[in-house]
Amino acid sequence: MKQRTRHIVILGVVVALVAAAIFFIYPPNKKTHLGLDLQGGLEVIFQAKTTTGAIPTSDQMSQAIAIMDKRVNGLGVTESQVQLQGSNQISVALPGVTNQQQALKIIGTTAQLEFYVDADTRIAGPAASLDAVLKSASGLIPKAAMTQLQTYVTATDAHAKNASLPIPDFPNVQYRLIQAPAGIYLGNKAPVWFLYQHKPAMTGAAISSARQGFQSTNNAPNVLIDFTSKGGQQFADVTKQLSLAGALNGVNQSFAIVLDNAMESDPIVDYQQNPQGIQGGSAEIDGSFTVQEAKDLALVLNTGALPVNLTVAEQQQVSAVLGKDSLHAGIIAGAIGLGLVLIFMVVVYRFLGVIADLALIIYAILLWGVFNAVPVTLTLPGIAGMILTIGVAADANVVVFERIKEEVRRGKSVRSAINSGYGKGFRTILDANILIILTALVLFYFATAQPKGFALTLMIGTVVSLFTAVLATRAMLGLLGNFSFFNKAEFMGAHSGEVLFEGEFDYDGGKEAGVAGNRRRRAGTTGARAAQTLAPPAPLKADVPVLAADFDTDEPQEAPQAPAAPDAAPAATPAGRPAAARSARSGQRRPAQKKRKKRR
Repeated sequence: MKQRTRHIVILGVVVALVAAAIFFIYPPNKKTHLGLDLQGGLEVIFQAKTTTGAIPTSDQMSQAIAIMDKRVNGLGVTESQVQLQGSNQISVALPGVTNQQQALKIIGTTAQLEFYVDADTRIAGPAASLDAVLKSASGLIPKAAMTQLQTYVTATDAHAKNASLPIPDFPNVQYRLIQAPAGIYLGNKAPVWFLYQHKPAMTGAAISSARQGFQSTNNAPNVLIDFTSKGGQQFADVTKQLSLAGALNGVNQSFAIVLDNAMESDPIVDYQQNPQGIQGGSAEIDGSFTVQEAKDLALVLNTGALPVNLTVAEQQQVSAVLGKDSLHAGIIAGAIGLGLVLIFMVVVYRFLGVIADLALIIYAILLWGVFNAVPVTLTLPGIAGMILTIGVAADANVVVFERIKEEVRRGKSVRSAINSGYGKGFRTILDANILIILTALVLFYFATAQPKGFALTLMIGTVVSLFTAVLATRAMLGLLGNFSFFNKAEFMGAHSGEVLFEGEFDYDGGKEAGVAGNRRRRAGTTGARAAQTLAPPAPLKADVPVLAADFDTDEPQEAPQAPAAPDAAPAATPAGRPAAARSARSGQRRPAQKKRKKRR
């Protein structure tokens, strides 16, 4: 009863997983991700410059490419291509990107996170425009810096009116024009501008990790930040200074959290609640975020700051490299392969094959659902890996079913044969699948681009096939074993009591079947040969032991009969041992006795 309940629970889990997989699959044309070679995508070329406007070094470009590649993967876009073009350009190809502006914003964001103490570094603001904030800062900064900032503002306004004009580079001055979007600064209804002296108290290097969360007060999305040990101490020191300043002035002090010259938050430090500053090594960035915006910000903070400033030099749509014909051919190949496997399983294993086919269909649905849920971007090498896993899934069933048929041939009931077959075949299946996964891991680690897609689909497919072959199939057979019609050996292409193939071995108990067969053949051959050459011997003495291993006691078998002599019939021993076999032993002993007499 316990086994029946367990099987029902397993099948219930399988049904739930299939339903979830169908949710991720339908509609397939919207939820299945295809690679650049099958559907095309977006290609963007970024121009890289340092903060001083110089051409970046090769190390800076390599670091920028590595960070951008992490960001692309964080977007859920795999099989992308991020590569160096020339000496100071980076080409990024994104398959199947639907929101181009979001992709461009995240990939090209420099992610310069800085913390400014407002009382020490804020020079002017808030103001409704850039011109207004510069006018309010007149006389507070050097004239040369003011001139450069005004030139930058003029060029920015011109680009806003005419997008064909180049985006101006920020001047190399020790000041920053920072915009606070609506809702960031004291509930502002429209964006406002500030001018800060570029002396941040902390930078993004102090961050260990970031993740999207929710505010405890109103459940609004925010970003949770964990600092490094050094960064946590810096943050505690900065907030402690703000608490002391607030206690002296009787007013809570604030600090600005700025990401790429955009104010993300301007929180205050309550000196009454935190007289020693904010300890614990963590912080929150609150603002008017959506869940997706909070996730994007956490992704940028996690991947780190780009060492260069990037501007979009060119962007264009890329057509499919191989096109729909290749995709159609790959789908047909997969369908034919799956169909042939289904037919083979039914022909060879009868009703067991039907169960295996049902498990393969479940496997195909689960695999497709996992690919869409991850998500995995399918390319032609990835489809090849997926087709290969169909054989892996069928192979696991073949191993178990052959063990079941073997047990039925030995005379066991179908239910007992199923339990024994899964018990003996599981280790073989597990070892084989682990080897496949390890091989795919090595390929995934060392390969690049499309071979990685092949290795990834192979690993995922192998894990899913192990689940369906061992758990799902076992549960179905366990429930069907309770029905009388299922206890027929013919249902699985085997017959009870059928003789094993000659030379067949029992893999978990040694070679008993093969050894016993060899002994039977040796005994018959020796007996026939002895009957032809020797006369009928005298009766066997009582002190000569009869070897029990000479015959297989599991299956009664008639010993070969030697032809009778013309004048006397061959005698039989009390134990029923044939005279031919007895003569063989007697004939082997007599020559040895004669030799000993000669030596004397």
